[in-house]
Amino acid sequence: MAGRTRVIFIDQPVDTRGGNGVGNSVPREMHAAVMNWPMVQTGKPADPTVQATTSSGNGLMRSLEVAAKKAGVEILLEHRMTSIYRETPNSGRVLGIA
Repeated sequence: MAGRTRVIFIDQPVDTRGGNGVGNSVPREMHAAVMNWPMVQTGKPADPTVQATTSSGNGLMRSLEVAAKKAGVEILLEHRMTSIYRETPNSGRVLGIA
């Protein structure tokens, strides 16, 4: 996989740019730099001159994916979680999922 294995945040004030659609009214959203991860729209990396200043969810999610795989996490696609098993019914550590 291409890209860094850490999330790089763009140095700009926190805003509500992505949260307005879901009703956020208080500035609290930070933006992850896309770096050299493929852009969803094109499937290709962003222009190298703007990779560290262009925001994209891929900058967050792909970095987390790489870290999870390095930690041995199996990522299942096209699956549905129907239950979460916890230490107690509504709280505590997650013990498993169905």
